[in-house]
Amino acid sequence: MEKYSIVPLRGDVTSQDSLKSISAIVKSEVGHINLLIANAGITGPGLSNLKPRHTLSDFVEHCWKSPINSFTEVYNLNCSATFYTIIAFLELLDAGNIKRDEGKEGVFNIKSQVIVTASSASFLRHPRAGFAYTSSKAALVSMMKSFSTFCIPWGIRFNALAAGCRCLYIYPLFFSFLFSRLKLTLT
Repeated sequence: MEKYSIVPLRGDVTSQDSLKSISAIVKSEVGHINLLIANAGITGPGLSNLKPRHTLSDFVEHCWKSPINSFTEVYNLNCSATFYTIIAFLELLDAGNIKRDEGKEGVFNIKSQVIVTASSASFLRHPRAGFAYTSSKAALVSMMKSFSTFCIPWGIRFNALAAGCRCLYIYPLFFSFLFSRLKLTLT
């Protein structure tokens, strides 16, 4: 039985140059990918410092204490970086599907796919984790819906995992199942 592996490559997901460099390495060494996992994220300004039974004025004052950059940094990593990570590897995912359709040796018999880490907070009406985090993760879910529809002609799948604090035990189970099903090892 042939064994496959995952080779981590260090890079900066907030840098287009870094993403292009990493995808170029993968393209030259392998020529395709079947799976892209985007798992970066930050929470940004939260609401935990608000006193119990806060007033609207307390809330407004609390929000003004956070510089606007602390809010937009959340979107930069949680949304923009995820978008450009996908763009950097989209043609390699397509190449994985083409190789699969051609029945090439050493290619998984599954559709290429992207899995991103969203959050159950993206579906909450109460912004417990902060407005930047919850809205950025909701935007990420919407982005995956858009990519999913847009990439139908190329057969690339897009999924968002929206785990919450009660579901974190699923990650090790999910990835061990995924790795065993795909015969992957981390090297």
